[in-house]
Amino acid sequence: MAKSTSSNQKSEDKPTDANDDMRRGILERQLKDSKAAFSQWQTASDRSDKALYQAIGHLAEFVASVGNDSETLIAFASDKGVKLTKATSAEVAVTKMVITDDKSKSSKYASVLKFVGVSGIEPVASEVAEFIASTGGIEACLKEYRTLKPKDTRKPGAGRPSKYGQAISQLEGMARIAAPSELDVNASDDGYFVMIGMRDEDGTLHFIQKSISDEAVIKAAVSSLGKKISTSEIAATKASDD
Repeated sequence: MAKSTSSNQKSEDKPTDANDDMRRGILERQLKDSKAAFSQWQTASDRSDKALYQAIGHLAEFVASVGNDSETLIAFASDKGVKLTKATSAEVAVTKMVITDDKSKSSKYASVLKFVGVSGIEPVASEVAEFIASTGGIEACLKEYRTLKPKDTRKPGAGRPSKYGQAISQLEGMARIAAPSELDVNASDDGYFVMIGMRDEDGTLHFIQKSISDEAVIKAAVSSLGKKISTSEIAATKASDD
């Protein structure tokens, strides 16, 4: 009886192992293709936008191959020296594995991939490349993506959104200024970043060229600003009532 159960258990385990190997094989091939596409763009003499958009299209195919299998993705990334959590999106995960030398570009391309996804574009390299070009390029895609209001995915009765979620909604209508292009920015998945600056005696502002990369610090800063906005609104309302 015991031997029979053990034998049956082993036979049931084999297909699972085979499926795991097959999924990891797919991820390995997609990683190789994506790295090759970016390497080809980086080493090209002209480094055309078309080649870059095509490379991002390969990332979209990589994301599509992941599906909902976060456990396999986390294990696969760990083997490549990239640490992920279950909260890490597939878009962020694949760009971290492919773009290993520039966190700013990795963050940008991940946001572009998310925009491609919410726009309903087929995850085929050529179609993604055409979509990015027709939208106006990388920066145009980022601008369009950041204007999209986040969907409320909370279940009924799940309670209030997080302080960070509330803050993002409050910051949407605030005035914005363009940052110098030479800043090295590490943005969160939502596109927010935190800089450190100093004010001279004459009032001139100077910013440290590299931004803070700790996502927890970024979220805390955004949440704090959102809280201050809420406090100001309450004060203004009371003043008008008086």
